[in-house]
Amino acid sequence: MTISEYQKEAKRTVGDLGSLKLNLAHMVMGITSELEEIYRASLKNDIVNLNEEIADVIWYLANYCTFRNFNFEEIIGNIMYKSIFDLDILEFDKDDIIDNLPVLETSVSLLTDYVKKYVAYNKPFDVKKEKQAILGIVLALTNLTLDFNFDTDLQKNIDKLKQRYPEKFTEERALNRDLEVERKILEK
Repeated sequence: MTISEYQKEAKRTVGDLGSLKLNLAHMVMGITSELEEIYRASLKNDIVNLNEEIADVIWYLANYCTFRNFNFEEIIGNIMYKSIFDLDILEFDKDDIIDNLPVLETSVSLLTDYVKKYVAYNKPFDVKKEKQAILGIVLALTNLTLDFNFDTDLQKNIDKLKQRYPEKFTEERALNRDLEVERKILEK
């Protein structure tokens, strides 16, 4: 599955809250809420769950890009050849980084701050910094585990969401999930 295909499939399962501000706030709150789940999965060394949570954050980012009319694939490009040290929004050097969690937290915080300023103060986005924060999140996520595979784990994420939302997003289906079936999909 390409990143462009993933972005299209992810859009099918996102609810539209009626305004750009609400939609972007929903996306960054979703990203932030997934961090706790990433930490728990990391502590338990639960690779299936960790990969699911990474894919969930990528789902929020793909939809964030859709709401902003960004091509997600253009932003992240071939991430295997990109380095977090190339991002001028991060104030880390190689000696500061023990693992990728500080980069993840900082990139999420920056994107959230940009959205907060847009929502609360109507401040326009610095698109370059916004896109760099998105790239920083993806770079940090994909370096949390060597077991994450874009093709298979994003496909599993879409398969899980298709089971949850066969036609499209509904609040009723969001609140009444079959976690056993979803876990089986993720374990394939």
